[in-house]
Amino acid sequence: MTPEHRSPADVLASFNRALGGEDPRALAELFADDAQLLFANRAPAVGRDAIREHWAPILAANVTTDPELTCPIVDVHADDAYAACSYAETVRLRAGGEARRLHGRSVFFLRREPDGAWRIRLAMNSPAPPDPIG
Repeated sequence: MTPEHRSPADVLASFNRALGGEDPRALAELFADDAQLLFANRAPAVGRDAIREHWAPILAANVTTDPELTCPIVDVHADDAYAACSYAETVRLRAGGEARRLHGRSVFFLRREPDGAWRIRLAMNSPAPPDPIG
């Protein structure tokens, strides 16, 4: 178990930090082997490898700054947990262009793995229309 994965809140904080990075493996490692990523307007990604492949082109094409993940509800029940969150991030294409402030809601389901580490087993989002930034 990594020290930063001792609780669902730790995993969600790591997820938020990884959004501002360039490493799809760092994001994928936060997910269980059989996890599902169900993001709006995208095909489902099932399994850690598919989740890494989902994030790779997104992180390669975009610079994400100021990611904010706020989870007012994080409920833990033994080895399972869920979190209802809102998110916001500023995204700009690496090739240039106008920055956009993306925001919306997400739901995460997490579980404690046999090694004691928490991992995301399901993540879903519901984005709002982006806000242009001048």
